[in-house]
Amino acid sequence: MSNERADVLIVGAGASGGVVARRLAAAGARVVCLEQGYWHSTTEFPRAEKQYELLARKQWTWSPNDRRKPEDYPINEEESDLTPLMYNGVGGKPDPLRG
Repeated sequence: MSNERADVLIVGAGASGGVVARRLAAAGARVVCLEQGYWHSTTEFPRAEKQYELLARKQWTWSPNDRRKPEDYPINEEESDLTPLMYNGVGGKPDPLRG
């Protein structure tokens, strides 16, 4: 772990957080993004496998209520007109520790 200090901490580097992090870093700020979830290898993603439909609807669905992974938390969408699209995980460059 590094003892370097950051100028900005962004919690959640999704669509908005990632854009803000890039713009701040380009302007010279030292930015750290904190993400919830695990760093998934691209080899874990469902592809053209026979069980793709089942995997995509359960383990890789956008709904934490369906996935029920340890890093997920339930959401109440009973009275909502919109279904939130959520996934807790880290993306981008491969994790140097996992290869």
